[in-house]
Amino acid sequence: MKYFLRLMLILAVFSSLRAQTIGDYIDVDDPELAKFRISTLQLTDKFVDHQTLKEWYHNMVELNKYVYAKITDYETYDTSTKNRLTLMIANTLVGYWITRTGYNTMHEGAHAEAVIDFGGDPEYINYWAGDKKVKTIGELFINLLPTTARAAVSYYLPEKTPVEQAVVSAAGVNAQTEFARDRALESIYEGHFHHTETVHYLMNKVINAVYYYYDPDSSSSDINSYVTSLRDQGMIYDEEVEETKSFIAHASILTTLLSGRTWEGINAFSNELLDSKSHSETLGFNTGVGKITWPELNVFLNKDNISVKTDTFLLNENFVFGLSYETSVKGFGENEYSASVLYKHNRWSARFEGIYNDRGTTGYQFDGKYHFNEHFSVFGRARIDDGTLSGRRLFLNSNTELDLGTPTKDFELNTQFYIGVEGRF
Repeated sequence: MKYFLRLMLILAVFSSLRAQTIGDYIDVDDPELAKFRISTLQLTDKFVDHQTLKEWYHNMVELNKYVYAKITDYETYDTSTKNRLTLMIANTLVGYWITRTGYNTMHEGAHAEAVIDFGGDPEYINYWAGDKKVKTIGELFINLLPTTARAAVSYYLPEKTPVEQAVVSAAGVNAQTEFARDRALESIYEGHFHHTETVHYLMNKVINAVYYYYDPDSSSSDINSYVTSLRDQGMIYDEEVEETKSFIAHASILTTLLSGRTWEGINAFSNELLDSKSHSETLGFNTGVGKITWPELNVFLNKDNISVKTDTFLLNENFVFGLSYETSVKGFGENEYSASVLYKHNRWSARFEGIYNDRGTTGYQFDGKYHFNEHFSVFGRARIDDGTLSGRRLFLNSNTELDLGTPTKDFELNTQFYIGVEGRF
């Protein structure tokens, strides 16, 4: 990590040269632009992949923004609060329906991916839209779209261990929490939160609480299965099962209320309604070295613990410096630290992140993007990870051989590389 921190120091010195930003050339961060992506993730030969579903879900959210912008492009729109309120209510309802269908599809797909990663046969995986059984994730989406039916997945995984049960049960809610965090961090990098994002962000952010409050006594819910698996691993006692389920729900609500993007979404709604301004700027504290953003907090369900992750950033000219801290609050104790730097210059941007876990594991990620013009870019990502918390959620079965009593025990090394294109309209 000392080499990474040295790199950040060098880049900070370069920032004093005040290099021209991307905005001086092309306005790629225009709040009104919808961003549609397609990458080589789509070419995976896996039966189902939650990262591919996340990319597809991202495009649905952007489509919602694009359609709203087109519908509200009227001369009378900016002068009529009544019109704005009507369209905002309609868009919120449509946005809710989009995100409900999207997150259910991504959620069940993540469960299925975890099952397959632990050796489950895809032949025995079936998706359910209410009482209707379908075979593919695409069919699930199509059948959920016109109905209010609940989604589910059925599978066969013989001799499932408590660790595998924990990962399978947590995969769906973690995918949704990661999606909300991705959207939040992207808004910070762009410097604004668009009001159409609010319903998508919040619905995925509080999903743990939604599952719990909907049916707290359910013996078949993901939260119940997950907490039971923690008990079966000896991470909590029998008498702590109900308390832990309640803790997850309450922690999800609390971290949502403490996250800056929640209030940015509320501000963005107010700005759109009262001032015809579609977004709100990133909340933070202005200092002599830049703006320190209000933190972003999330609850994650890991194979042997429940953790809270906190992200905060320093926005300074061409740079966005990030620090993250994740710590377990229930179950096996561990801490994870990460530092990142995003640099924007001319027509390109680059981001590097280093992650260190006190179990002795590390992860590194590099993201790059080149903007051909205001409407078209290419991007890529490379990642290597040998068992960090964030890596275990990305590569679902990478930590099955971990010996809890031996923090230095080797993890399976995982790598990822993909490229793609982004269109802005």
